[in-house]
Amino acid sequence: MTPGDLELFIYSPYNRIADIKMLKFFSEMSSLTFWVLVLLILFSVLIPFFWCRYLCPYGALLGALSWLSPFKIRRNEKSCIDCMKCSKVCPAGIHVHQKNTIWSDECHACLNCVHVCPVKDTLFLSERFRKLKLTGKSYALAVIIIFLAGSFLARQFGYWHNSISHEEYLYHIRHLEEPAYQHNQGEVPDYDPEIWKNNLNEAQNKKEISP
Repeated sequence: MTPGDLELFIYSPYNRIADIKMLKFFSEMSSLTFWVLVLLILFSVLIPFFWCRYLCPYGALLGALSWLSPFKIRRNEKSCIDCMKCSKVCPAGIHVHQKNTIWSDECHACLNCVHVCPVKDTLFLSERFRKLKLTGKSYALAVIIIFLAGSFLARQFGYWHNSISHEEYLYHIRHLEEPAYQHNQGEVPDYDPEIWKNNLNEAQNKKEISP
């Protein structure tokens, strides 16, 4: 997808009301959707993190980005007693007791392995040179600070809320069944951005959109 095509998709009528489409996906659920969800729930009960590990594209993206993190779970091989408790509690099934540094896109630093380890400072979360170690509390505090800082900056620069007005939402809802709001196997129909904007402005001028 070229940058131009990506821009057309992001500002397309279909994508502007993707949240409404998602609501209708569950509120007007087909029998196929129902049984797929039932199977996903069943597999998630039987296989830990089934959706996140095998199907979720967002999980795959986060897993790939985790490789860039300077902080990893690390093991002190000299003090390790090979009790394997760390590997048994790992929700991702990683063989922690066999590795000195956990390089895995499935490790999300839950620190279960660190907490269960019976030998102090054998497992820890740290950067490459093992000089800065994060405890569970400091790690949680760092996550909270990053989240609050990110949301604060988003508010300051105007990215916290979307740019779609209440009136525009009403317009989209009234025209939800038109071809421009549909898709076929992920492909959004072609549309002319200028014509679509003109139609929206025309509807507003005619007071077609009202609270």
